[in-house]
Amino acid sequence: ARPSLSVSFEGPAPAPAQGPKAMVTVGTVHAGSPAHEAGLREGDSVLRLGSVTGATFESIERSLVPAIKEAEGKALEVELVRMGPGAQVETLTVTLRPRAWSGSGLVGCMLHPHY
Repeated sequence: ARPSLSVSFEGPAPAPAQGPKAMVTVGTVHAGSPAHEAGLREGDSVLRLGSVTGATFESIERSLVPAIKEAEGKALEVELVRMGPGAQVETLTVTLRPRAWSGSGLVGCMLHPHY
């Protein structure tokens, strides 16, 4: 017979995540781009882009790309979290207007998914 191993955990259950879930982190923001004009900064964590939230987010390709294409030339609200001075967390809402510009894409910044 094989020996068995029993494992138990004691102590409080982990606390559920508080507040909205971040979908993506903003990477490089290109000067003169719609993202730059909206005030997006490298390191911002995006909580909501238009109607897409952390709860409905599947992937950049399946969730954000269609929302951005649909909003081309229109105002798109982006709710984000940013580390402010003294490691203070700020929640901001900015208006992004996806459009063709001198660079590639309609936004002009890199987006890195949170998994």
